[in-house]
Amino acid sequence: IEKLTADLKHRRERISLMEEDQLDKDEKYLEDLKNLKEQIVEKDSHIVRLKRNSQVFEEQVDTTERDYLGKIETKNVYIQSLEAKLKAVNREIDNMKQDLDNLQNELDKLEQETAEMMQIKKSMLTTIEVMTEENKVLSSEVGNLKNENINLKSINLTSEIISAQNYGEQKKELTTNNETISKLKEKIDKLEAKGLEEAKSMHKAIVSMEDRLYQKLLDALYKAKPNQRATEVINNCTEFNDHCPDPCESGNVEDLDRNSTKKSEGLFFQR
Repeated sequence: IEKLTADLKHRRERISLMEEDQLDKDEKYLEDLKNLKEQIVEKDSHIVRLKRNSQVFEEQVDTTERDYLGKIETKNVYIQSLEAKLKAVNREIDNMKQDLDNLQNELDKLEQETAEMMQIKKSMLTTIEVMTEENKVLSSEVGNLKNENINLKSINLTSEIISAQNYGEQKKELTTNNETISKLKEKIDKLEAKGLEEAKSMHKAIVSMEDRLYQKLLDALYKAKPNQRATEVINNCTEFNDHCPDPCESGNVEDLDRNSTKKSEGLFFQR
């Protein structure tokens, strides 16, 4: 009986310890359950927020999609207008090529005329040189005749040194020399007048040829001047975002024309 009593006591103590341990576990379980409920409530509120944010995000996606579709449509319109402008530029380039071919033909003709005029100029210069040499020769002859005249005038024609016959012959020779000098002077004057007239005519022809060449160049350049707006398209709009304003940002495709620069004028013809 004592043994059983001791064993029963020992079992009661173990049961008491187990009950205390179970109470501790139950309290911990209740505490965990409470924390779990709080977490569940927090998760539910987070899910509600996520649903609300998801709805807002879907609305933003729809708005963004509509915006991008609108931008794509605007850019398509812009691309079509750019293609039309490029076609116009190509037509202008073809016209310019034709004008340049015509200009080259005119330049070839003018070069031929210039060569002919230079040949005429060389011939005139040769003629002038020949006339200058003749003038020198005639001037030398005149000088010689003048010297002879001086020598004849210096001779003492008194009757004591030479006879009247010799005096008459010398006087006749002096008269002949004077006539020869007058004729030579007249010939020199005619040659000088002729040379001056030919030089003036040649100068006038050269000036006229230069004027015609300059005028033809101006006419050809005026015809070959490109369309300014088409030139600006080529110079400023090789790519969408590098040189051109984005029409989707500004909302106006024509901003391209207002954003163009004057420096593009002339660059197209240079290319």
